[in-house]
This record gives sequence, structure tokens and C-alpha cells, in this order.
Amino acid sequence: MFQESKSIRNYISWIIFGILTTPFGGLGIIVLAIVLLKYICELLSIKYIFTEKSVILRRGFLSKSQKEVRYCDIRSLALKQGIWQRIFRVGDIAIDCAAGDGVEIFISGIGNPQKVIDFINARR
Repeated sequence: MFQESKSIRNYISWIIFGILTTPFGGLGIIVLAIVLLKYICELLSIKYIFTEKSVILRRGFLSKSQKEVRYCDIRSLALKQGIWQRIFRVGDIAIDCAAGDGVEIFISGIGNPQKVIDFINARR
């Protein structure tokens, strides 16, 4: 069992933009503050838990929700990585369940997404 959260590497392009624009005024500091605040909020409110039998998505800071999909019910896994995501080794994973329509769980901006897909595939 392991637990993952959104990776800070997912925001690296915004962090670089904030650092580069800091000497030109307050815009860079504002961008950095917003990016870091957004990351901290997502870190506290979104958790992906991978057990031996299922993947669990827990969301919420004040109000909570949980969605669980057993590995044996997963019909397909889709990995999406843009150029920047590939460079910084982050990606998005869509988990499609046999019982539902569309994507059941969408994991956004997770670090080392291929490791997660390999973990799930080994248990399906």
C-alpha cells in the first residue's frame, strides 16, 4: 500500500515563470504565492491511496468524499503526458471502471505515473 499526492513538479513551469518575473515587479511574487497556495491546498485535500485490492480517491478539506475502485473492476488505464510533464516526470492517469460510464477516477499531476500504472496492472 502506498499513498500519493499531486507532485510539485506539475507546477514547475509556473514556478520558473514566477522566479523569472520577480525582478520586474510584484507579478512574480504574486504568481509564486498563488502557485504555492494552490499546491498546499491540493496537497491537504486530495489523496490517492493504492492498496493491494483497490485505488481510493479521497477529496476534501472541510467536507470529505471518497471514491474506491477495485483493481479487478478496472477496464482500462490511460496515461496522458504533455511535453513539460514528460520532462518533469509527472502525468495524468484516467481509470475507467467496467461498471460506469466514462472515467471513474482521474489522477492529475502525479509523479512517476508509469510506476503507478505498473503497480495497478500487477494487481488486476
